[in-house]
Amino acid sequence: MPNIERLKVISEILKFVIVGITNVVVYFAMVYFFFRILGWNPVIANGVAYFVASIYSYMMNSFITFKLSFSFFKLFKFTVASIFLSFLASLITKLTLFFGYEYAVSMLFIIFGLPFFSFFIHKYWSLK
Repeated sequence: MPNIERLKVISEILKFVIVGITNVVVYFAMVYFFFRILGWNPVIANGVAYFVASIYSYMMNSFITFKLSFSFFKLFKFTVASIFLSFLASLITKLTLFFGYEYAVSMLFIIFGLPFFSFFIHKYWSLK
């Protein structure tokens, strides 16, 4: 990989991380709202919060990380990928609770596990 391309990928990863950190704040706010204020089931709250945060992520990653113009097709693919990742977030929560761990543990798995998959799914499929 040429140095220019390598620097571009490193820059994208760093921007993705920064967007991801702000996205965690959005995610926590949504989980708090759905779970604590509205009293939703934690599995549903996690999945919906992840999806809402994903919409924020699309906007930020499209325009800042990958410098793409708006595209309904890419938004559709991003939404499909986000729905898949939302179900995965709910599954992680369900399994974590099934094995007797605290709800917060599932959030840690989601925050530190899903971004890796998310970066590659979005870079090489949904935003392509």
